[in-house]
Amino acid sequence: MSPPSALAGHHIVVTRDEEADGPVSARLTARGATPILRPAVRFDFAPARAALGEAAREMASFDWLVVTSRRAVRALEGAGAFARARPEGLRAAAVGPGTAAELDAHGWTAEIAAESGGAEALVERLLPALERGERVLFPASAAARETLPTALRDAGARVTRIDAYAPRPAPQSAPAWSRDLDAGRLDALTFTSPSAVEALTTALTAVLSAPDLAALHALP
Repeated sequence: MSPPSALAGHHIVVTRDEEADGPVSARLTARGATPILRPAVRFDFAPARAALGEAAREMASFDWLVVTSRRAVRALEGAGAFARARPEGLRAAAVGPGTAAELDAHGWTAEIAAESGGAEALVERLLPALERGERVLFPASAAARETLPTALRDAGARVTRIDAYAPRPAPQSAPAWSRDLDAGRLDALTFTSPSAVEALTTALTAVLSAPDLAALHALP
């Protein structure tokens, strides 16, 4: 019999924008914790639909599709990129097993995938396969760094970056936070990005009382 998890019985806030069966929530639940979903950031796909739609129609003109998140793949799906057959000769590269799996679900297996390490790791894997002058489509978060497209351009690629989605601070319910803090129901907060920390801090500073904020800051 395995020993009980140190998280068993704890109520842990998940600030990632995910469903109850999302990756962070599922791992917490498997260890006996109770996830409390309080997204710090939501994602707006609307502004990029026209540009992504145009790129989807011209997919055959690209040599590479490079994606670094599941949301980028979903944005392409929303633009109709996978409604057509994958153009012959178009190769794909992805960061993370989740992103690669999202591509694979549409029948677009990634020829190059970095298991972890972000854009830097993918660049390291991609550069040896990249030929000068090749066209690369890079749909990404509006908040994504220029690390990857800059490295590919320096190697001679022609990169089309499209801000496929934009993070927006999610509204927070002051009564809900206050109730949980007063009842001692919150044991820890989890974050998966600096933008989530900044967004939640800004939102809660605006709506919570000083005592609630002090209690929140005391959480691990």
